Amino acid sequence: MLAGRDIIQNTGNNVNIITGITLEQYEAGLKRQEQETRAELAQERIADKNKIALLKKELTKVQAKLKNPVDALEESKNILAQAYRTLDILRQELPLNQLEQAQQDLVKGRSGDAEKLFQKVRSYGGKKISAEAAYQLAQLAYGRIDYSTAYQYSKEAAELQSDNPFYLDTAGFMAYTVGRYSEAEPLYKRSLAILEKVFGPNHPEVAQSLNDLAALYQTQGAYAQAEPLYKRSLAIREKALGPTHPEVAQSLNGLAALYQTQGAYAQAEPLYKRSLAIREKNLGPDHPEVAASLNNLALLYQTQGAYAQAEPLYKRALAIWEKTLGPNHPAVAESLNNLAALYKSQGTYAQAEPLYKRSLAIQEKALGHDHPDVAISLNLLAELYRAQGAYAKAEPLDKRSLAIREKALGPDHPDVAQSLNDLAALYQTQGAYAQAEQLYKRSLAIREKTLGPDHPEVAASLNNLAELYRTQGAYARAEPLYKRSLAIQEKALGHDHPDVAMSLNNLAVLYYAQGAYAKAEPLYKRSLAIREKALGLDHPDVATSLNNIALLYQKQGAYFQAQQFFRRSLAIWKKTLGHDHPNVAVSLSNIADLYLIYGAYAQAEPLYKRSLAIREKALGPDHPDVAQSLNNLALLYATQGAYVKAEPLYKRSLTILEKTLGPYHPAMVQSLLNYAALLRKLDRVVEAEAVETSAKVIQVTH
Repeated sequence: MLAGRDIIQNTGNNVNIITGITLEQYEAGLKRQEQETRAELAQERIADKNKIALLKKELTKVQAKLKNPVDALEESKNILAQAYRTLDILRQELPLNQLEQAQQDLVKGRSGDAEKLFQKVRSYGGKKISAEAAYQLAQLAYGRIDYSTAYQYSKEAAELQSDNPFYLDTAGFMAYTVGRYSEAEPLYKRSLAILEKVFGPNHPEVAQSLNDLAALYQTQGAYAQAEPLYKRSLAIREKALGPTHPEVAQSLNGLAALYQTQGAYAQAEPLYKRSLAIREKNLGPDHPEVAASLNNLALLYQTQGAYAQAEPLYKRALAIWEKTLGPNHPAVAESLNNLAALYKSQGTYAQAEPLYKRSLAIQEKALGHDHPDVAISLNLLAELYRAQGAYAKAEPLDKRSLAIREKALGPDHPDVAQSLNDLAALYQTQGAYAQAEQLYKRSLAIREKTLGPDHPEVAASLNNLAELYRTQGAYARAEPLYKRSLAIQEKALGHDHPDVAMSLNNLAVLYYAQGAYAKAEPLYKRSLAIREKALGLDHPDVATSLNNIALLYQKQGAYFQAQQFFRRSLAIWKKTLGHDHPNVAVSLSNIADLYLIYGAYAQAEPLYKRSLAIREKALGPDHPDVAQSLNNLALLYATQGAYVKAEPLYKRSLTILEKTLGPYHPAMVQSLLNYAALLRKLDRVVEAEAVETSAKVIQVTH
């Protein structure tokens, strides 16, 4: 609902509003509005970028209401009830028959006649009455998700009564909603100043105003300005309303979300927990808002790698939504996606896939096959298939997701950029670098245009394009992109954020690939320090940093240090992800590589075999990582002179790579050269030369 409040004192006449509209009728109206908004967006003649942005925002709001139609209907009832009471107060200003007809329509959920009466009052009333009429028109426009009209009326009300804090606050809210942040800030500030003067500094209305201003700053990335406002709002509500009031839960949740955005997970957790406890006490254990709190806390735990803590929370949230909203509601689909993502993070792909599929089916049935939320589910399922090496299954899903978003949201929407990024990543994995580059560049251009050059998502696009160039060995092109990405992350998120650690790690990987170990080491170490501080000593990302530092030490011949880091990395991955996760296979293989260097073949063999077994079980027998394990084991046997045992492993490895990645993928090169070396040792020179020629063709092509 709008941030504004009733200004004219009501008569205390309580009316049951919209008794004549059912939830099903309300949902049907929302669906019609969604289709109409999407149709308007699709019109090629729309050239006004601001109008496009506003339509997209309105579309998002309609979709949000469809996900929680019960609360949305209650919000609509409140807006119409407020209009009803205001008309009752203004009855001496209006023809009785028109007034009664307008009120009857409001009871049935229709506002057209009421709006006509408010227009009359607005045109001939005094300043105070005209301002209230404009305010009510703003409320009604907002209720039907016509933000442009609501913004104009709310602005008019604030101009007519510039000392009315509620009109100012509403105008600020609507300016914020339509993206006019520079207009919103002074309106919010003036409203806050008046409220503090009228009610005193510790009134709940002041708390709401502080919360509104904080949300504005958070949206703009001004986290340092947002935090003290959220804290003061929380303190006021706790003192004025009591520590267990629902509005306190709202403040706790908002402050926790701010901390989570900044990577301050230890500060976010107790706030989320307390917010959850308040909602359970006030609303009962099975309320949708309780489910939302459970979901938020689970997401925090998942981010921290505390998967065992996240899973029961996701499951309980899912159960609540299924019970209160039904098993085929879009909110249930989102919950399924979250739980599936948790399983994917743990490498339990078989558990994730049916959840993603069920979520997709629910959304297609509830929202239609071309809905943007369907595009999200398609992307997630495609990501799962990509992780499993099932590229042929992933590609059509990524392409369909992109097509839906381009049609529904326009070619320059940030969600389109995300789909382009996902499809580019798939092509990169398959070695289709030219296709990947084109998509990454378009994704970057969209994000720079819509979000500004210093947004974290722009940093993500820069990082992805840099990764592509690094994979191709184009190090000079990759380095400035990595550096710019890092600079954006440090500026937007602070120097100790986990995303900064990721950027540092990736830049270090670039230097490592170039053999610039002295430049890579301090970046790896700083990345590790950030992750240990922000995520805890046993987080999977900490294990990744340890593994990378170990590889660096191995390259430098510091084998004892490398082994220590590899073993610590392995212990973390086993603890957090389980003994059969693909990351565990990586650690086992890396430790086996060390034994191979030592000449400790008997110790290396069982590790290579176990790594292979984990990958075959988790990823399937035809995954490229399985091919890598086969290659490693074959190399061990070849080094020992056991050529008969090595050859079938090399052959199977090459068959998998050719099947999954194509015969000209760069990943084929090393396996081909290894096999050629074996053939030469077997004096099969002609075969060896043919294999070496194939490797050279790939190298020249790429």
